[in-house]
Amino acid sequence: MIARLTPTGWDSFDKILGGLPKGGVVIIAGHPGTGKTILSAKLIYEGAYRYGEPGVYASFAEDRHRFYENMSGLGLDFEKLERDGRFAYLDLPVVGRLGVSSIVELMIEAIEKLKAKRLVVDSFTTLAQTFKDRAELRTFVHSILSRIVKDLDCTTILIEEIPIGVRRIGFGVEEFIADAILILRRREFDGRSLRDLAIVKLRGVELKEDKFIFTLSDGVKVFPPFTLPKLEGYRLAPPPEDVSEEVYSTGIKDLDRVIGGYSKGSTVILEVDSKVDDIGYRFNLILPLAYSFIRKHRPVIIIPSLNATHVDVISYTKYIEWPDKMEKLLRVVEVGPRIVEAEHPYLITLEGRDIREDYDRLLEYIRRFTEGRKPPLAIVGMDTLVARYGLEDSIRIISLSIVETRRVGALNVIVAKPVHRRIQDVLPSISSIHLKLTREHGALLLYGVKPRTELYVVETSVSKEGVETRLTPIR
Repeated sequence: MIARLTPTGWDSFDKILGGLPKGGVVIIAGHPGTGKTILSAKLIYEGAYRYGEPGVYASFAEDRHRFYENMSGLGLDFEKLERDGRFAYLDLPVVGRLGVSSIVELMIEAIEKLKAKRLVVDSFTTLAQTFKDRAELRTFVHSILSRIVKDLDCTTILIEEIPIGVRRIGFGVEEFIADAILILRRREFDGRSLRDLAIVKLRGVELKEDKFIFTLSDGVKVFPPFTLPKLEGYRLAPPPEDVSEEVYSTGIKDLDRVIGGYSKGSTVILEVDSKVDDIGYRFNLILPLAYSFIRKHRPVIIIPSLNATHVDVISYTKYIEWPDKMEKLLRVVEVGPRIVEAEHPYLITLEGRDIREDYDRLLEYIRRFTEGRKPPLAIVGMDTLVARYGLEDSIRIISLSIVETRRVGALNVIVAKPVHRRIQDVLPSISSIHLKLTREHGALLLYGVKPRTELYVVETSVSKEGVETRLTPIR
């Protein structure tokens, strides 16, 4: 049976799953500080503000003034909703002073007066700990189920605290009647804070994915696994201007704000996890940078990774303006059997036998190609060099290229895949900037090792301005 669903107002969650069971019991559980109150408050707020479903927030832990003050700082104006008759806040005492039946009656009275369709109990854990025994707990749970959920068709969210070091959820009663159980987690990821949401139960909904990354930055946003949107007919948005005369733009507005751009003469290590599809880093990080250089009439030289050819590289030019400029500004280096260069104007071929001879030949070609032009961008697939020349020779050549890059004020981007542990050990130490791209629960995560940054989710945005790479911080 397909469940009736009500939208949550959490960005992307409703697109992924359709919402939460309407007129059901939803448990939102997690350790302290994982975002339970914010997600629940957002669900109540958006229900009243956007979906015409008034809400009641019953709290046993926080007074009205502090709740309104905290939520106002997140852009949620509950006081206005209350004035408009779309929200009520119940600042409730513990059960011992009123009894189970009185607590339930206060909730029902507020729901009926408001014709509310959403109720949050914050926290059910605090409330349950005051019950005299398991029988009283069971009475309260069944009162919620029969009198609030069923009789009043009111979606009820129970917030549950999971003590640190404990994995068990709840008290062994409420999870059996729940239509949905969400567990929030905040954990360390390479020394940074990462939030994820696990769907333990979602009655009536077929789950293709049950774990998601989410953030509380600028509201609540849940991230689906990364997929490239349909791009037919679209091109990249115009790239941002350079950060300064001495600092190149990364080609991505958000990344410019995060790391301040790439200094002239610098070498960037982009470490790409094996879990990341090639299109994930090529389209979202490499293409915008290459386009930024080409748009500013700067040459671009690319040594593709092993599983790409010059044909693959050229195929991406359909997403940028000025494709007629490619022949003048773009060159792709292939290492291996020689192809007749006159038939491939973009192509430079190297034999792949002697790295020093090939490097000298390439350097001479680049000097002729860039003569009278601005300093170039070089993008190097490190796995190609290692496969053709071996690890140690490849590292030595990269070291020489770093010196040359600094001398001419160019930009050197080394794409490092996990083909050999020594690459991850050596290259970052000789680079100016070290970025890592990985994947968690399907979402692309980017962060800076040098300079150090927080975690960012990478997404591809399509609008009337064009296609852009967006970075959203995990906070």
